Amino acid sequence: MKDIKAVFDIGNDSIKTVVFAKDDDQDLILFKHIENTKGMRKGKILDSEQFTETLGKIVEKIVQKLGGDFIDEVFI
Repeated sequence: MKDIKAVFDIGNDSIKTVVFAKDDDQDLILFKHIENTKGMRKGKILDSEQFTETLGKIVEKIVQKLGGDFIDEVFI
């Protein structure tokens, strides 16, 4: 697989994440997840530790799913 990309859609209620890649001219979804946003309200980060913790949970789940593969690009 090549061109592995991660997309984070950060909203007030949740952070939606999708990781996808190209394999023989086909797009494959490798990971998708929705995590409740903590530490954020109305587009403002109120508690950076809680917000960072939420992002950390998502990244841990991505690493568990992908194993040794590397993400080439990240879009937020």
